[in-house]
Amino acid sequence: LGSPLTEEVARRWDAEAATFDAEPDHGLRDPETRGAWRSLLRETLAPAPGRIADLGCGTGVPIARTLAASHRVIGVDISGGQLALARRQVPAARLVQADLAHCAFRPASFDAVVSNSTLDHFETRAEIRDALAGLHRLLRPGGGLVLTLPTEADLRNPESGKYLRKYLHTTPDVDVEERMRVYNL
Repeated sequence: LGSPLTEEVARRWDAEAATFDAEPDHGLRDPETRGAWRSLLRETLAPAPGRIADLGCGTGVPIARTLAASHRVIGVDISGGQLALARRQVPAARLVQADLAHCAFRPASFDAVVSNSTLDHFETRAEIRDALAGLHRLLRPGGGLVLTLPTEADLRNPESGKYLRKYLHTTPDVDVEERMRVYNL
């Protein structure tokens, strides 16, 4: 994967893989979350079939699983442990282990890019701008982009923000208050 920092991030997400889908906002066990994702994706993305990148796909739930029935899905994640689960849960998806900051796909190669709670792991506004430019570069003209970022309510909510706060608080190089400032929270 590259740098020691990237390897460390991959190990952290590998350690979370076994319990990742148990989190309430990940959609595996929560029909309301799954339904919300289905509606958002149906309203936002081009009709099937299309080529869609799920960047930061994790275990493949709920996004890749929802899309794989009707689209060609390429899931990308830094964690081999997360991808091992995704292979079982979304066998129709093509899955690639890579750092989102350095995806090597050709320009204009996707009809849509979906990225759930990944940009919040970049440290600076410049990194976020670069990541957004990279996502835009992947889109075909007229392609759809679906992104999520945590809100202040997500960070402070005892249920929906638990996982994100846990990640931020257990990551030694992340200052939670600074991260909230970067996102104007």
